[in-house]
Amino acid sequence: MSRLHPDLALGLCLRALGLITINHACLGDYDQPGWFAVKLVTILLGMLLVFTPQKQSTEFGFDHFKLSAVIAGLLCLAKLYTLLFLRDVLTQSLLLTMYFLTISCSAKKAKERNSILLCLSILSASTYLLAIVHKLNYDFLYTAQSCAIHGYDLSLSLIPQFLMSSLHKSQLIHLLNTYPLLASISVLSLEWLLALLCWQRHKLIWLIGLIFHLPLTLTIAPSFGAVMALGWGAGTMLGSRNTKYNKRQTVKLKLILKHKLIVFIYVSHGLLSPYLGIEVQHSAAMLSNLRIDPACANSLIFPPIGHDPYVYIHKAHFGQNKRPKRLKKLQAGLWSLSALKTMQKNWCIKEQRPLKLKGTYAHQPFEIADLCAKEALYQLYERSHLPTFGAWQRFQKNLQKTCHQSCVH
Repeated sequence: MSRLHPDLALGLCLRALGLITINHACLGDYDQPGWFAVKLVTILLGMLLVFTPQKQSTEFGFDHFKLSAVIAGLLCLAKLYTLLFLRDVLTQSLLLTMYFLTISCSAKKAKERNSILLCLSILSASTYLLAIVHKLNYDFLYTAQSCAIHGYDLSLSLIPQFLMSSLHKSQLIHLLNTYPLLASISVLSLEWLLALLCWQRHKLIWLIGLIFHLPLTLTIAPSFGAVMALGWGAGTMLGSRNTKYNKRQTVKLKLILKHKLIVFIYVSHGLLSPYLGIEVQHSAAMLSNLRIDPACANSLIFPPIGHDPYVYIHKAHFGQNKRPKRLKKLQAGLWSLSALKTMQKNWCIKEQRPLKLKGTYAHQPFEIADLCAKEALYQLYERSHLPTFGAWQRFQKNLQKTCHQSCVH
């Protein structure tokens, strides 16, 4: 593929990023209470990215890339707000944050625009590689609960009856349940191919990416493919690594230092944060069956972590209201501090007080006389290795104490 001028390529990427941002802000997550203002701001800023002319103004002598850098900076702050204070659990949100950060710190400098495009491409490729690493666990590879089988099940549900009968679909799923490696290896191979094509900036990634992401887009991940596609576009507009440019062009495609730092932070966080007990969310571990709790740790690469980041509730009591189903859910699940804080906000009504909890956290027992009391969680906060932001959702909220559970997105 022929290489585009970096100004034109970045301008196209910025418009595409604006559309992707608007699409991202239309996810159901943004319809939650407290999200309306940030949704409105995100859509407006996304529209500005789409309609800002990405060229030098001859009339006013103003470089509109500078305005795009400011818009990207504001979008970066908006995404950080949702991640830290609105229980945003999506890996794509962190990836978008890195996109915005890359653009905000360099779009106004013409000599850094090739590096911007290269950085966007590498961030996308890195996400596929991180997903592969987290899927190298026992449950994903070897069990019938593998998210790979779940993905095939969802994909098959999209095929019309006249193309594939329900009987044939059920037979295929039964085969995959019997031989899970068939499903898991095929998914890992596709992700490896996507990472390689993205790294090579090869235009074939558009075909393979469509095959991989379209079923997910139509079922459980409506905007993730679009976010990843920005990296594909940035790379293919730079041209394949094997492209031979005109001899008069002395273009060295390499990352500048600050973009190297952005990639390093993103990859280091995604690679290590689950296994250090920092967070599983935002690390590209979605649909991976990954477990890090010591009793069920299943990674085939990283050993179990030294400390346990989950809260275990062994006994609970709801004042005058018995609520047996809720009690059962509390005692069967793995919980995080942010989940308990949300529970404190949503469950504390007069009929349920006092909400007594007894369990363990950080390998030590605890007892809470009434979760609805303002200071109820202070004793747990003191044991946490990390600061507890307003609603930083570090771990899945629907895991159970039992191992080998069905696929959790």
